[in-house]
Amino acid sequence: MKDKIILASIKLLENFSVKFTVDDIKNELKISKKTIYKYFESKDELAHAVFNYIIDNCITAQNNILESKQKPLDKMVLCFLEYMQILKLQSDKIVEMYVQNEQILAEIKEKSDTNWQWLMATYHHFVKQNELKKIDDDILKIIVEAILKSIYFANNKAEVGLACIKEVIKK
Repeated sequence: MKDKIILASIKLLENFSVKFTVDDIKNELKISKKTIYKYFESKDELAHAVFNYIIDNCITAQNNILESKQKPLDKMVLCFLEYMQILKLQSDKIVEMYVQNEQILAEIKEKSDTNWQWLMATYHHFVKQNELKKIDDDILKIIVEAILKSIYFANNKAEVGLACIKEVIKK
């Protein structure tokens, strides 16, 4: 049931962005609020579980991409696309709206920062193998985040954004 509550929350987050309540989760699953609070002591705890679920799934997807037989350029671009899931959380200010606990906020930010550092380490690995072009990390982050935000917020086609990222980092 705990996973069902998390998945319903994610579905509502995708459908309604930041405007959903525990009542919406209750209605979505046809359960009582009491059942939700049996698994999550507070809204903060539920939000924390949802954000951890999203971040952990993103990291798992990135690891699966790296283990695939795709070209390094394609691997890197797809890993950046997965990073967009974490970026959406921060860009929408969803975390700040749903979590009042500073410790949880700090943990979510740390996971996000850690994921970006991991992406940069992966990127540098491919650069050293002479598979990708070397670009300053700060400039690359600005470019990648701007393109990903463009895909997400402006509803631009993902193919166009991903092609832009490829053009920036291809050798």
